[in-house]
Amino acid sequence: MRDLSLIAEDYFGYMGKHFPQQCASDEFYFFPRSETAIQYLDTLDDLEPGKIQDRVQYIRNLLREVSSKEPENLEQEIDRVLLKQSMGSFVLEFGETAVWQSDPTLYVKIPLFATGRVLSEKVKSPAEVKADLLTLFTQIPPFLSQAVKNLSTPPEISVEVALNMARDALHFYDQSIPPFIREKAGDDKVVLERSKGVSEAWKRYMKGLAAISSGQSFAVGEDGLKKILDICLCYPKSPDEILETAEEASQNTDEKLSASNRPSSRPAKRYVSQPS
Repeated sequence: MRDLSLIAEDYFGYMGKHFPQQCASDEFYFFPRSETAIQYLDTLDDLEPGKIQDRVQYIRNLLREVSSKEPENLEQEIDRVLLKQSMGSFVLEFGETAVWQSDPTLYVKIPLFATGRVLSEKVKSPAEVKADLLTLFTQIPPFLSQAVKNLSTPPEISVEVALNMARDALHFYDQSIPPFIREKAGDDKVVLERSKGVSEAWKRYMKGLAAISSGQSFAVGEDGLKKILDICLCYPKSPDEILETAEEASQNTDEKLSASNRPSSRPAKRYVSQPS
């Protein structure tokens, strides 16, 4: 049986190699931060369904291996608990909940993060910038095409947010990328042409996304919440006990509000448009 440190090394290396963009960003809470991802940031995450299933199974196997380990001290127990939590979050989101089938914003964020990385690198020659841009621009159209194939009845609000993000991405590629190419990549005609191809890919993505929207909501329900709590959280109470505690707290709050004859002042959640 492998040492816990070797299992952890396997896990972080595997995730960083196959999901570099998501493992390099705090945006994706169910992915671990992985130093290995830095070596693969010139590639977009491969979200082809068959490969996703293989990778989820690989992490399930690691999760079983970690769960079977008997810690020898408190430090090992802490490491084991944190690894189980991280692995369980990924298995839940990508395996059981299949976020890659229901969240169209995922497919906007990944290429935009990769684009931002290329544009933010300061000490590269025009030839190096050209190579980076061509590598990225070659990957984005098939990535967005795969996205439309992957998505299955995404929630309407998710589609609306993704469409707004994609419009911003298209505007960015139409208005900001060409001047960058002219300044940093020697006004290379091939790169400019590939950039136009990416813009067309964004248009196709938006068109495809608008055609597959559904009226679902994000709500996972009580059973879903129990599952999330059971798999992802390390907590000394069972999911049923946590839900019961939450229900009691909610009831107490309502009783206090009724007694004071004051309306609830809970703030409504809203989406805030970010500047492009």
